[in-house]
Amino acid sequence: MISHGLLVVIFLIGIFGTIELIPESEGANPNLYVSQEIARENLRKILEFDYEYVFKESTNCNSYAPVNYSHKTYTRYIDFLNPSAEVAFYRNEYPLTIDQTTFETSEFSSGEKTVNVEAGKSFQLKLLLFENRGPQNIEKINLYTNTNENNFTKLQSDTYITLEKIIPDTGGSSIYDYIYGRIDEDRHRSYTYPNKLGNYLLEVNDPNEFFSEITATPKRVNHKMQVVFDITFAKPMEKSNLIITATDAANNTMICNVIDAWESS
Repeated sequence: MISHGLLVVIFLIGIFGTIELIPESEGANPNLYVSQEIARENLRKILEFDYEYVFKESTNCNSYAPVNYSHKTYTRYIDFLNPSAEVAFYRNEYPLTIDQTTFETSEFSSGEKTVNVEAGKSFQLKLLLFENRGPQNIEKINLYTNTNENNFTKLQSDTYITLEKIIPDTGGSSIYDYIYGRIDEDRHRSYTYPNKLGNYLLEVNDPNEFFSEITATPKRVNHKMQVVFDITFAKPMEKSNLIITATDAANNTMICNVIDAWESS
Protein backbone atom coordinates (compact mmCIF):
# COMPACT_ATOMS: atom_id res chain seq x y z
CA MET A 1 0.00 0.00 0.00
CA ILE A 2 1.40 3.41 -0.99
CA SER A 3 1.81 5.82 1.91
CA HIS A 4 0.30 9.30 1.93
CA GLY A 5 3.80 10.86 1.99
CA LEU A 6 4.86 8.97 -1.14
CA LEU A 7 1.70 10.06 -2.97
CA VAL A 8 2.48 13.70 -2.14
CA VAL A 9 6.03 13.32 -3.51
CA ILE A 10 4.72 11.69 -6.71
CA PHE A 11 2.19 14.51 -7.12
CA LEU A 12 4.84 17.20 -6.66
CA ILE A 13 7.15 15.49 -9.16
CA GLY A 14 4.34 15.61 -11.70
CA ILE A 15 3.96 19.37 -11.26
CA PHE A 16 7.47 20.55 -10.48
CA GLY A 17 9.52 18.29 -12.74
CA THR A 18 12.87 16.71 -11.93
CA ILE A 19 13.68 16.37 -8.23
CA GLU A 20 17.26 16.07 -7.11
CA LEU A 21 18.22 14.06 -4.03
CA ILE A 22 21.14 15.46 -2.04
CA PRO A 23 23.11 12.49 -0.63
CA GLU A 24 24.43 12.54 2.93
CA SER A 25 27.89 11.73 1.56
CA GLU A 26 28.07 15.28 0.21
CA GLY A 27 27.70 16.72 3.69
CA ALA A 28 23.99 17.56 3.48
CA ASN A 29 20.91 15.93 4.93
CA PRO A 30 18.74 14.18 2.35
CA ASN A 31 16.22 16.73 1.08
CA LEU A 32 14.09 17.44 -1.96
CA TYR A 33 15.20 20.27 -4.24
CA VAL A 34 13.60 21.73 -7.33
CA SER A 35 14.29 24.56 -9.74
CA GLN A 36 11.83 27.45 -9.56
CA GLU A 37 12.12 27.93 -13.32
CA ILE A 38 11.23 24.27 -13.96
CA ALA A 39 8.26 24.47 -11.61
CA ARG A 40 6.76 27.56 -13.18
CA GLU A 41 7.40 26.38 -16.77
CA ASN A 42 5.83 22.98 -16.10
CA LEU A 43 2.79 24.63 -14.56
CA ARG A 44 2.56 26.94 -17.56
CA LYS A 45 2.41 23.89 -19.86
CA ILE A 46 -0.08 21.98 -17.70
CA LEU A 47 -2.51 24.88 -17.21
CA GLU A 48 -1.65 27.01 -20.25
CA PHE A 49 -1.00 29.78 -17.77
CA ASP A 50 0.13 33.10 -19.31
CA TYR A 51 0.95 35.26 -16.23
CA GLU A 52 -0.82 38.31 -17.64
CA TYR A 53 -1.14 41.07 -15.03
CA VAL A 54 -3.35 43.91 -16.21
CA PHE A 55 -2.67 47.57 -15.51
CA LYS A 56 -5.48 49.17 -13.50
CA GLU A 57 -6.08 52.80 -14.40
CA SER A 58 -8.11 53.30 -11.21
CA THR A 59 -5.04 52.70 -9.05
CA ASN A 60 -2.11 53.22 -11.46
CA CYS A 61 -0.85 49.77 -10.36
CA ASN A 62 -0.64 46.39 -12.03
CA SER A 63 -3.09 43.75 -10.85
CA TYR A 64 -2.65 41.63 -7.73
CA ALA A 65 -3.38 38.38 -9.62
CA PRO A 66 -3.10 37.23 -13.25
CA VAL A 67 -6.26 37.65 -15.30
CA ASN A 68 -6.86 33.89 -15.51
CA TYR A 69 -5.89 33.06 -11.91
CA SER A 70 -8.09 30.55 -10.10
CA HIS A 71 -7.78 29.08 -6.62
CA LYS A 72 -9.26 25.89 -8.04
CA THR A 73 -6.16 25.18 -10.11
CA TYR A 74 -2.72 23.97 -9.06
CA THR A 75 -1.64 27.61 -8.82
CA ARG A 76 -2.25 27.29 -5.10
CA TYR A 77 1.00 25.31 -4.93
CA ILE A 78 3.04 28.08 -6.54
CA ASP A 79 2.84 31.77 -5.70
CA PHE A 80 1.60 33.84 -8.66
CA LEU A 81 0.26 36.77 -6.60
CA ASN A 82 2.03 40.12 -6.50
CA PRO A 83 2.65 42.08 -3.32
CA SER A 84 -0.18 44.60 -3.04
CA ALA A 85 -0.83 48.17 -1.94
CA GLU A 86 -4.60 47.62 -1.75
CA VAL A 87 -5.47 44.02 -0.82
CA ALA A 88 -6.45 43.30 2.83
CA PHE A 89 -6.16 46.91 3.98
CA TYR A 90 -8.23 48.18 6.90
CA ARG A 91 -10.11 51.49 6.70
CA ASN A 92 -7.48 53.38 8.66
CA GLU A 93 -4.51 51.92 6.75
CA TYR A 94 -2.79 53.67 3.86
CA PRO A 95 -0.22 52.18 1.47
CA LEU A 96 1.73 55.44 1.23
CA THR A 97 2.34 58.32 3.61
CA ILE A 98 4.67 61.21 2.76
CA ASP A 99 5.37 63.64 5.60
CA GLN A 100 1.97 62.91 7.23
CA THR A 101 0.05 63.17 3.93
CA THR A 102 -1.71 59.86 3.31
CA PHE A 103 -2.45 58.28 -0.08
CA GLU A 104 -4.97 55.61 -1.01
CA THR A 105 -4.37 53.69 -4.23
CA SER A 106 -7.39 55.45 -5.76
CA GLU A 107 -5.41 58.70 -5.40
CA PHE A 108 -2.21 57.46 -7.06
CA SER A 109 -3.31 58.59 -10.53
CA SER A 110 -4.89 61.93 -9.62
CA GLY A 111 -1.76 64.06 -9.21
CA GLU A 112 -3.70 66.27 -6.79
CA LYS A 113 -1.85 65.55 -3.52
CA THR A 114 1.69 66.71 -4.26
CA VAL A 115 3.66 66.90 -1.02
CA ASN A 116 6.16 69.76 -0.76
CA VAL A 117 9.07 68.96 1.55
CA GLU A 118 11.73 71.40 2.62
CA ALA A 119 15.30 70.72 1.55
CA GLY A 120 17.55 70.12 4.53
CA LYS A 121 14.67 68.99 6.76
CA SER A 122 14.15 65.31 7.59
CA PHE A 123 10.73 63.74 6.98
CA GLN A 124 9.28 60.24 6.81
CA LEU A 125 7.96 58.29 3.87
CA LYS A 126 5.97 55.24 5.01
CA LEU A 127 5.19 52.34 2.72
CA LEU A 128 2.72 49.61 3.73
CA LEU A 129 2.39 46.43 1.64
CA PHE A 130 0.45 43.17 1.82
CA GLU A 131 2.04 39.90 0.73
CA ASN A 132 -0.14 36.79 0.47
CA ARG A 133 2.52 34.51 2.02
CA GLY A 134 3.54 36.84 4.79
CA PRO A 135 5.43 40.15 4.92
CA GLN A 136 8.73 38.32 5.39
CA ASN A 137 8.29 37.06 1.82
CA ILE A 138 8.87 40.52 0.30
CA GLU A 139 12.47 40.54 -0.89
CA LYS A 140 12.96 43.82 -2.74
CA ILE A 141 11.43 47.29 -2.80
CA ASN A 142 12.37 50.10 -5.21
CA LEU A 143 11.34 53.75 -5.05
CA TYR A 144 12.04 55.60 -8.32
CA THR A 145 11.75 59.38 -8.53
CA ASN A 146 12.92 62.43 -10.51
CA THR A 147 10.64 61.38 -13.36
CA ASN A 148 7.35 62.52 -14.87
CA GLU A 149 6.85 59.53 -17.13
CA ASN A 150 3.20 58.40 -17.06
CA ASN A 151 3.47 55.66 -19.67
CA PHE A 152 3.26 52.47 -17.62
CA THR A 153 5.42 50.52 -20.08
CA LYS A 154 8.26 53.06 -20.05
CA LEU A 155 8.68 53.77 -16.36
CA GLN A 156 12.33 54.45 -15.62
CA SER A 157 14.56 56.83 -13.69
CA ASP A 158 18.21 57.18 -12.73
CA THR A 159 17.27 58.20 -9.17
CA TYR A 160 16.05 55.39 -6.96
CA ILE A 161 16.12 53.89 -3.47
CA THR A 162 16.42 50.11 -3.11
CA LEU A 163 15.73 47.98 -0.05
CA GLU A 164 16.68 44.34 -0.63
CA LYS A 165 16.48 41.36 1.69
CA ILE A 166 19.73 39.55 2.45
CA ILE A 167 19.09 35.89 1.57
CA PRO A 168 21.55 33.36 3.08
CA ASP A 169 23.09 30.99 0.54
CA THR A 170 21.64 27.57 1.35
CA GLY A 171 22.92 25.88 -1.79
CA GLY A 172 19.42 25.30 -3.17
CA SER A 173 15.72 25.70 -2.49
CA SER A 174 13.82 22.82 -0.91
CA ILE A 175 10.27 22.16 -2.06
CA TYR A 176 9.00 23.15 1.39
CA ASP A 177 10.90 26.43 1.39
CA TYR A 178 9.84 27.12 -2.19
CA ILE A 179 6.14 26.58 -1.54
CA TYR A 180 6.21 28.72 1.60
CA GLY A 181 8.32 31.47 0.07
CA ARG A 182 11.71 31.31 1.81
CA ILE A 183 10.20 32.14 5.19
CA ASP A 184 13.14 31.97 7.55
CA GLU A 185 11.17 32.20 10.78
CA ASP A 186 8.40 30.02 12.24
CA ARG A 187 6.37 29.16 9.12
CA HIS A 188 3.34 27.78 10.92
CA ARG A 189 2.84 30.96 12.96
CA SER A 190 3.84 33.51 10.32
CA TYR A 191 0.46 35.28 10.31
CA THR A 192 -0.15 35.37 14.06
CA TYR A 193 3.30 35.55 15.63
CA PRO A 194 5.51 38.67 15.47
CA ASN A 195 8.34 37.05 13.54
CA LYS A 196 11.27 39.13 12.39
CA LEU A 197 11.36 40.17 8.76
CA GLY A 198 15.04 39.38 8.34
CA ASN A 199 17.92 41.65 7.37
CA TYR A 200 17.72 44.18 4.55
CA LEU A 201 20.32 46.18 2.65
CA LEU A 202 19.60 49.80 1.68
CA GLU A 203 21.13 51.21 -1.49
CA VAL A 204 20.63 54.65 -3.06
CA ASN A 205 21.36 55.59 -6.68
CA ASP A 206 21.42 59.38 -6.74
CA PRO A 207 23.60 60.79 -9.56
CA ASN A 208 21.99 64.23 -9.25
CA GLU A 209 22.65 64.33 -5.47
CA PHE A 210 19.07 65.18 -4.50
CA PHE A 211 19.36 63.40 -1.15
CA SER A 212 21.71 64.09 1.75
CA GLU A 213 20.54 61.25 4.02
CA ILE A 214 18.24 58.22 3.79
CA THR A 215 17.63 55.43 6.29
CA ALA A 216 15.03 52.63 6.20
CA THR A 217 13.36 50.64 8.98
CA PRO A 218 11.21 47.63 7.95
CA LYS A 219 8.77 46.08 10.42
CA ARG A 220 5.56 44.02 10.60
CA VAL A 221 2.26 45.91 11.01
CA ASN A 222 -1.08 44.05 10.95
CA HIS A 223 0.30 41.12 8.93
CA LYS A 224 1.83 43.54 6.43
CA MET A 225 5.29 44.92 5.80
CA GLN A 226 5.80 48.55 6.69
CA VAL A 227 8.98 50.38 5.72
CA VAL A 228 9.67 53.78 7.26
CA PHE A 229 12.13 55.80 5.18
CA ASP A 230 13.69 58.79 6.94
CA ILE A 231 14.67 61.10 4.10
CA THR A 232 16.43 64.46 3.83
CA PHE A 233 16.64 66.31 0.53
CA ALA A 234 19.94 68.08 -0.09
CA LYS A 235 18.48 70.50 -2.65
CA PRO A 236 15.22 71.32 -4.42
CA MET A 237 13.64 68.78 -6.76
CA GLU A 238 10.88 69.61 -9.21
CA LYS A 239 7.48 67.97 -8.91
CA SER A 240 8.00 64.27 -9.61
CA ASN A 241 6.20 60.96 -9.78
CA LEU A 242 7.05 58.21 -7.30
CA ILE A 243 7.26 54.74 -8.85
CA ILE A 244 6.99 51.94 -6.30
CA THR A 245 7.93 48.34 -7.06
CA ALA A 246 7.88 45.39 -4.66
CA THR A 247 9.08 41.87 -5.48
CA ASP A 248 8.47 38.68 -3.51
CA ALA A 249 10.49 35.45 -3.30
CA ALA A 250 8.77 34.02 -6.39
CA ASN A 251 9.71 37.13 -8.42
CA ASN A 252 6.12 38.40 -8.54
CA THR A 253 6.35 42.19 -8.79
CA MET A 254 3.92 44.96 -7.92
CA ILE A 255 4.37 48.23 -9.84
CA CYS A 256 2.59 51.45 -8.86
CA ASN A 257 3.07 54.93 -10.31
CA VAL A 258 2.06 57.77 -7.98
CA ILE A 259 1.57 60.82 -10.20
CA ASP A 260 3.14 64.10 -8.95
CA ALA A 261 3.71 62.56 -5.52
CA TRP A 262 6.23 65.04 -4.17
CA GLU A 263 8.63 67.92 -4.70
CA SER A 264 11.37 69.62 -2.69
CA SER A 265 11.92 73.34 -2.29
